[in-house]
Amino acid sequence: MPGGNGVMETPLQARVLDEAAEWLMRLHDSGATDADRAACERWRQADPQHALAWERAERLLGKLGGLPAALAHAGTGPA
Repeated sequence: MPGGNGVMETPLQARVLDEAAEWLMRLHDSGATDADRAACERWRQADPQHALAWERAERLLGKLGGLPAALAHAGTGPA
């Protein structure tokens, strides 16, 4: 699948993408600890797919940071 820059991106397992999203939310929470950050670093280093998923999650977060808050969170409410 092409990325935002038109370059084909390596497909990642949905489970790995979910884990990256969970780590990103945990670390951006005000209650994140040094132990959380260390555990995330271990997770990222455990598998090249983890590192790639983390990069994509951070890139997406950066893109969402440029959106108005109401729009950025529109898809996160109850279904």
